[in-house]
Amino acid sequence: MYKIGELSRLCKMSVKTLRYYDGIGLLIPDRVDCFTGYRYYSSAKLADCYRIAALKELGFSLEEIGRHMSADSDREVMSLLEEKEGELKSLVAETNKKIKRLESIKQILTKGEKKMFDVIVRNSESVRIVFQRKIFNSREEAYEIAEEMKKSLPKSFGAGRLIIVNYETEHREESFDLAACVELESGGKSALKEGYEYKELSFSDETASLICSKEELDAAYVSMYEQLNEKKAQITGAFYEFYHEGGTVELKVPICLLSEEENRGDEGDPAVAFENDEEMIGKWEYLDRVPSYEQFNINRPKNSRRAEVWLKEIYFLPKGEGYWIMDSWTKGSFVTVFNYPLHKYRHRCFIREVNGTTLLFVEMKDDYNVISHGGKPEICVYRKVSDRAYSKEEIGIKDNLELPFIEDKRVLGRWRAVDFVHDRERFDPFKPFRDKSWLHAERLEFSEGGKLVCGYSGGAERRLEYTEGKILNRDRGVCEEYEIREVEGREYLFCQWKSGDYVYGGRIAGDYVFVRQ
Repeated sequence: MYKIGELSRLCKMSVKTLRYYDGIGLLIPDRVDCFTGYRYYSSAKLADCYRIAALKELGFSLEEIGRHMSADSDREVMSLLEEKEGELKSLVAETNKKIKRLESIKQILTKGEKKMFDVIVRNSESVRIVFQRKIFNSREEAYEIAEEMKKSLPKSFGAGRLIIVNYETEHREESFDLAACVELESGGKSALKEGYEYKELSFSDETASLICSKEELDAAYVSMYEQLNEKKAQITGAFYEFYHEGGTVELKVPICLLSEEENRGDEGDPAVAFENDEEMIGKWEYLDRVPSYEQFNINRPKNSRRAEVWLKEIYFLPKGEGYWIMDSWTKGSFVTVFNYPLHKYRHRCFIREVNGTTLLFVEMKDDYNVISHGGKPEICVYRKVSDRAYSKEEIGIKDNLELPFIEDKRVLGRWRAVDFVHDRERFDPFKPFRDKSWLHAERLEFSEGGKLVCGYSGGAERRLEYTEGKILNRDRGVCEEYEIREVEGREYLFCQWKSGDYVYGGRIAGDYVFVRQ
């Protein structure tokens, strides 16, 4: 047995620490002399002291060490160790983010190209405002309107800061969708001048904020975008410029911080029963895509990247029937299925009349890289172009297949699939873009007279037709171009792949690449 002083000397822990551990039940003496109060510890307690010291060095708290010391099984100990490992890995990831941010700041200051703006993320309180939204020639014009509004408001309203809301989502040189606003401390809708509106600005998400001068706003916007990209943050709404006294501006934007871990999740919920909605049935045409509802303006579409939109048209077929990536629909929502990677999501939607136009607002979850990391859906807007109840056979692109047959001796024979590429010019026979498991079509066999057999993985075959330079697929109603090229001294056959992405979305995914057998 060791007295407490002896144990202190052997394990390099102070007597005070050992008494504290006894008090919290972490390291209890084997015996306490009832007359002297001396604590006595067995040699096994020396091992416990070393265990406590080792766990503290690994970052375990005393409460966690207590759980570890009282664990009844190896499985419980392993669970505690894995929990701490995950915690430390998260700490490392967060520390690495901070290091990268410091390196970025050092580069900015070293190059002297930009001013450093400090972006912080926090919750923001709601603000009551009176505002006027329209297309302004410049931010300065909106600011001048806000000043005039403030002067015209009754003193009882307690007019405060000027605020400019920037609803644009892409860079513009002129003509801006803005709201000129004045903060209100009191007052309401009554007694407002004609043309002015009242509402409450609320920030349901976290907001990223920075401070700059009025003259630095353009640079502040650039810095905000750069820093939010570094933080892996999704912008979920409009930018707000709060003007303080002395020319100081607080720039705010609502955001969603994306998680490091990927959660594939299936929100398709096939258990939802079909409920008909005659107003949804028909054809809808893509109009715009914005981060939030408030940024949509029917007179000013924001998204210029129409080519990147998968669903340029939506058909709601009778009885909730699906087609292509449109798996099914019911009143208030529809389900899409994407294959690369496989994910299935239900998108909520609702219909509104805006300026005499019937619009469909969709909470679109098609950006897998955002949604799978905890991001929020963006708002896609469609306008109705037809109330007709279409069938699946009526919709989609149908190529002209009535072409004269022209024999092509060069293509006759068997070809084996080796790759799939999005750009023929970038094909590299030594560095395949896709692995073999991805190749659904495995072989082509061209025979005289325009006959063609396509073999698929799993052994299935499809009989097609061809004419010089073109493959005629009558089942899908598409005409796919082919071309023979010599690459590194060997013949390769490049064939267009017109899947449902082409038939219903107008996209040609790329080319299968075959080598002659």
